[in-house]
Amino acid sequence: MRTESVLSQVVERAWAGRAAALPVYAVAASTVVLMWFSDLVEVSRENRMMVLLFNMVPVTTASAAGAWLAMRGYLAGGLPVHLYAGCGLVAMGTGFVISSLIIGGSEGPNNAVTVHNLSVLLASMMHLAAAVSAGQPRSGQPDPGARTVVLALVGVLVLTGLIWAAAGYDWVPLFYIAGEGTTPVRQLVLTLSIALLSMAAALLLREAMRRGSMALRVYGLGLSLITLGLVDVSIAVPGSVLSWTGRLSQSLGLIYLLAACVAVIRAARQKGFDIRAAAADYYLESES
Repeated sequence: MRTESVLSQVVERAWAGRAAALPVYAVAASTVVLMWFSDLVEVSRENRMMVLLFNMVPVTTASAAGAWLAMRGYLAGGLPVHLYAGCGLVAMGTGFVISSLIIGGSEGPNNAVTVHNLSVLLASMMHLAAAVSAGQPRSGQPDPGARTVVLALVGVLVLTGLIWAAAGYDWVPLFYIAGEGTTPVRQLVLTLSIALLSMAAALLLREAMRRGSMALRVYGLGLSLITLGLVDVSIAVPGSVLSWTGRLSQSLGLIYLLAACVAVIRAARQKGFDIRAAAADYYLESES
């Protein structure tokens, strides 16, 4: 009976893993199809209310909750992976919030595009650092203290604020010119972000396969969705159907990141761990 139970759990996990990957395939297929229709790529249908409802709200919620869990994990175990992941979520979430609030401003879409793109670049660096740390041996500080967390969060928020100021005061080159489209600077930033997130996703998915970790797999798929979303926004006019597909893909990707955290917390709590100990086990499930 024990063998049958274990086999059943393995089968269920396999099917769950395949089902979790379906949105990634769906977004990839949608991108290929939509690219064939110029009206869906080049015609803007921007709506501030839709941006706030379908973009800012889910992104803010998922980023804040995921960052909170990650930082609790860092305080419990002192593992750098939690600190990097939490900072990445804060950077991406803050960038999304600011860009969503200013997307319909009189200055045009450039400021919002600049803030979003540079914030995503900052977040992609953090997520890659988290992915690299996830594959390293377990070695954390016994008592990291809250000071490191506070300094890290303040640092990320300050950098995001500087990005906003740089966009508003023209301290950086234009990322998007109304009537002309995207600039080479924006394409360079997005290409670099896509490359870094792709590397992070690949590392996490490889580590998930090695450990048999569903949480790592979901996190890797979440980064894959964010990467596909960046590809969409990089080739589409802001507010177009393809651009909205990219935005929703990024929002769903962040929800995946939160889902991975929640899955680990729930499983660990069922084993009798408190929330800090459960969060400390994030990324570090055993191979059994």
